[in-house]
Amino acid sequence: MSSTTSLRTEAPSRGQGNPGLVKSAVRVLDLFEFAQHVQRPFKAVDLRNALDWPASSTQMILETLVESGHLVFNNTTKHYLPSPRVASLGSWLGDADDSLSGAFEVMHQIASETGLMVALSIENGYSAQCVKIIPGRTPVPIHIREGIRAPLTSSACGFAILMGKSDAQAITSIQKSRELAISAPNAYLQVMQQIRQFRRERRALVRGRLWPESCWISVPTPRTYNSVSAAISAGGPIASMDRREETIASVMHAAMARWKS
Repeated sequence: MSSTTSLRTEAPSRGQGNPGLVKSAVRVLDLFEFAQHVQRPFKAVDLRNALDWPASSTQMILETLVESGHLVFNNTTKHYLPSPRVASLGSWLGDADDSLSGAFEVMHQIASETGLMVALSIENGYSAQCVKIIPGRTPVPIHIREGIRAPLTSSACGFAILMGKSDAQAITSIQKSRELAISAPNAYLQVMQQIRQFRRERRALVRGRLWPESCWISVPTPRTYNSVSAAISAGGPIASMDRREETIASVMHAAMARWKS
């Protein structure tokens, strides 16, 4: 029996016979059941054919879930995949079985040792999207929420994601990022110069550029999320971060080394 036939006969839409249900909400749940059924990255046409959805509705739901950080979109392969944010929803039932397995434990270690807010970000549509936050003991001057996006070319998490790529891969992501879309043709060269400096320092550090009075230190993760690059960041008030920069970076690198091994 094919995947498409199985889904259509064994997993009918929840909205049948109950007009009180919001159709788009029901379709979101059907989408994640489809993902659980196939257990691999999928394209929009796969979802549309399996669930017999209109093309317009399919695209709207996919774009909404990418924007919210619940789906990851691979720009190269055009595949979609549930993000670590979705995996974390059931983490209390058991460990998520994905290529970033262990990331949340690493984040808790860093937050515990530094007292800082720690965030996991992944590249999603040529931006860096926060998909998981571990609160710290040290207050952060601004409100960061899961699902928020930051530019690849001006945020600590974005720079760290680019650090983990080859030069060719990084340049492709930089040139396609919305932030540089209207910049000078060679603007990516300045970004690459900054990335190479961060590689030498083994961390990306950004002070007050996107969020006033806050500073973030980010490092690329040693593992990807189904070939999608990721980074872990720690943030707090600028003055506190400046005083403790080397200590914080040391804690993060040690945690990453244990995770990699």
